[in-house]
Amino acid sequence: MTDVTDLMARAEPTKPSSIHQRIDRRIEVLTDWLENGVPREKIGNLPESLTAAREWEDDTLGIERIPSPRTFTRNHADTDLGKKVCLIEGLLTDICQKWAMPRRKKSAGGTTAQSEPKSSAPWNEHIACEKCLKAHVDKYHMMAERLSTAVNLSLSQEAQLQRKEKEISRLTKDLANERRAAARRPRPV
Repeated sequence: MTDVTDLMARAEPTKPSSIHQRIDRRIEVLTDWLENGVPREKIGNLPESLTAAREWEDDTLGIERIPSPRTFTRNHADTDLGKKVCLIEGLLTDICQKWAMPRRKKSAGGTTAQSEPKSSAPWNEHIACEKCLKAHVDKYHMMAERLSTAVNLSLSQEAQLQRKEKEISRLTKDLANERRAAARRPRPV
């Protein structure tokens, strides 16, 4: 006979029921996507606006639609909800910037949402490698410039040191000659 707890453990995860849980689930998914990338099968499902994020529904992700637009606003009376909605908006923007996905495309008649990225290239590891390589090349050039400046400064200071050593040597000889000359002079009695 099967125990009730075994059945509950095998059951599918329940969808969040409260608005806070629904918003938190969106934040969890978007944070994961920001860190690890949007799965290919979910590219077209990425919300492109706060309205789309509110209406977003995906059973496989455990995301349920938020029915009322009044509960999903940045300036909600419950400041906690407002902050979370702002966080969702920021995550969407960051995902689009990090993974090179345009959020909206300007057209003659206004703005129209664009659900697919321009190409699949930004999703390749090749692009990530190119970005990493570019960052390292930029860092290399910055370090090379710093090294060049340091070398030039070092050479300048070395030349200045040699001039000072020659001057010290000359002054030491002059002092020695002065002392010899003073020693040859008759001393007053």
